[in-house]
Amino acid sequence: MRNDEVLTVRPRRPDDPQVDLRLYVFAHRAMRRGAHDLAGLAARIQSGELQMTDERARALETYVDLFTFDVLHHHRYEDRIGFPVVRASALGAVDIEPFTADHESIGPMLEALGSAAHRLADAPGDAEALKTLAEESARLRDLLDEHLAEEEREIFPVITQYVSVEDYDRWEQAVMKAYPKRNLWFVMPWSAAANPPEEVAPAVSMTPFVYRASLRLFRRRYARLHRTLFD
Repeated sequence: MRNDEVLTVRPRRPDDPQVDLRLYVFAHRAMRRGAHDLAGLAARIQSGELQMTDERARALETYVDLFTFDVLHHHRYEDRIGFPVVRASALGAVDIEPFTADHESIGPMLEALGSAAHRLADAPGDAEALKTLAEESARLRDLLDEHLAEEEREIFPVITQYVSVEDYDRWEQAVMKAYPKRNLWFVMPWSAAANPPEEVAPAVSMTPFVYRASLRLFRRRYARLHRTLFD
C-alpha cells in the first residue's frame, strides 16, 4: 500500500554528508527487545513459572498498550513519510512494497495482543486470553525479527546513499513531534534498556529536550513496571 504524503525531495548528491541512523537503530533495538521480552513473559506465565496476579495483569496491560503503540507509530511514519522519501530519492533502488506489506500483517497481531492484555486485566485467569497472548507475541517476535533485519540490510544502505540529510531530518522530526508526550515515561527508559549503555547518551542527545528529560526523570517508574511484570 502506498501513501506518499511527501512528494518533493532533494536526493543526496555524491559529495553530500550521509544521514545519521543512530535513532533508527535505537528504535529497532527497542522494538526487537520488546517483542522478545513479551513473548518470553507470556511463555513463562503459560508454563506456570510466573503467576498472573492482578498486579501483573495491570502492568501487562500498560506494557502492551505502550509497546504496541510504539510499533504502530514507527510503522505509520515509515508509511506516511519515510518510505515515500526513500522511494522518491532512490528511484527504484529498493522495493518498498514487501515492507509495507509486513506492516499490514503486523497490525492485526498488535490489535490481538492489546485485546488479550485488556481481557487479562479484567480477568487474570482468562486462559483463552493468555493463549492468544502467547501465540500472537511469538508470531510478532518472529515477524519483527525478520522485518527489522531486512530493513537494516536492504533499506538502511539505500537511505545513506540516496536520502539527503534535510529530507531524513524532516522524517525524523515528524516522528518525534507526533509522539504522545504522555508515553515518554515508558518509551525512553524502555528504549535505553534495549541498547548498549555506551550508545544511549549519543543517541538520546539527538532528541528534543522533553525526550532527554523523560529518560532522566522516569527511569525508576519504568523500573517498577518492569519488576512487577517480569520478576
